[in-house]
Amino acid sequence: MIRAQVPRSRLPKLLYGMMSDRGGAFADLARRYPDGVTVPLPGRPLHVLNGPEAVKHVLVTAADRYEKGVGQAEARAGLGRGILTDEGETWLRARGSLGPWLRARRIQQHAPAIHRHAVDSVTELAGPHPRRMPVDGLLAEYTLRCLATVLGVPAPHVAPILEALDIVQDDAMFRVVTQDRIPAVLRPRAEQRLREARTVLDRAADEIIAAVGAAADTPDGSSPAWADRDGVISLLLAGYETTSSTLAWAVDELSRRPALADALAEEREAADDPTDDPADLLRLMGQLRLTTAVIKEVLRLHPAVWLVSRRACRDDVVAGWPIRTGDDVCVVIAEVQQQGWAAPDLFDPARFLTNDHGRYLPFGLGPRGCPGASLAHLEATLWLAEASRRLTLRPALGRRTRALARMSMTTMPGTPYLIARRSVARAVSA
Repeated sequence: MIRAQVPRSRLPKLLYGMMSDRGGAFADLARRYPDGVTVPLPGRPLHVLNGPEAVKHVLVTAADRYEKGVGQAEARAGLGRGILTDEGETWLRARGSLGPWLRARRIQQHAPAIHRHAVDSVTELAGPHPRRMPVDGLLAEYTLRCLATVLGVPAPHVAPILEALDIVQDDAMFRVVTQDRIPAVLRPRAEQRLREARTVLDRAADEIIAAVGAAADTPDGSSPAWADRDGVISLLLAGYETTSSTLAWAVDELSRRPALADALAEEREAADDPTDDPADLLRLMGQLRLTTAVIKEVLRLHPAVWLVSRRACRDDVVAGWPIRTGDDVCVVIAEVQQQGWAAPDLFDPARFLTNDHGRYLPFGLGPRGCPGASLAHLEATLWLAEASRRLTLRPALGRRTRALARMSMTTMPGTPYLIARRSVARAVSA
């Protein structure tokens, strides 16, 4: 088997691309080398392997031979060892203790409150006059409120948390590209900002931990293993950004497709208005078939978890590819999800209303797959349904929206849209 390797002469250009457009750089590698490629980074090779056999082996079959790699390992400088970054027994205990809190049945019990958060969020956007504004901050606030509801704690003050998490993620990406070889003494300002960000996050975590400890009704009846500072900070990042970025991409796609947006508005108008009975919300979710399909198609083309990385704990062979202890293996999820679909580059939610099924793993695979899939699906679908019913959204920029790839793939922060109240009668008759 001939194994491809990026020529060392191309490494400077590739590393620059990983600094300026990480998502594009990894996507280009996956497309240029569909059978896999090794990037001979100094000190630690990186293997980009997107074939079905490789993906299943690394994420499922031989998951115990790998730990978290590129991005997550470097994020420990700011996030500590929470569920996103930890390994071993402590991770296993924390992950196990989180399960009851994110179980689908528990999420369904909170569905009425999540629906109210969605309505409140959309109402805040639906001002009396059309306006030009970004939506990412409001979406982050909405998803953090939903997370707080499920955890049974007061909603945190959003702005400082988002700023602190941005600093942590930017620091992690810098460490990825430089392989964490730049001494702290050479970047004192960055280290100071990281310490300040961690202080903000610690304060927010302490408030949540206190609220969880004081709660009378907890799923497991005791203080969960995830409820320490590092665990809560991991939850804050994972719990808000993946869903808020999915909704930001949904806004972007619908803003460029008025007919599809009208169809979603018609679907929501034709559906029931729920009461505070969770069963009503389940009935409503069942009526939102096209809205659900849009969310799934957004997750296919713009998966929030755009890159899954693992670091080999021992020597292995993946689809004939020799992996040495310490090597990094990466799976570019957006490129995996191009496989097996008709016209995979097109945004076509209708594919999820038919039997046109290809590869689809937006929440990962195996023992480290995302435990919050039920929450993400519920809060994204309800928000998009209410937004489609009440708002018209149009792009404010002529060019395509740029992506920002960090630990998740988001629209570029601050991307503006033209937002106005929707005329319901016009939407139904269109």
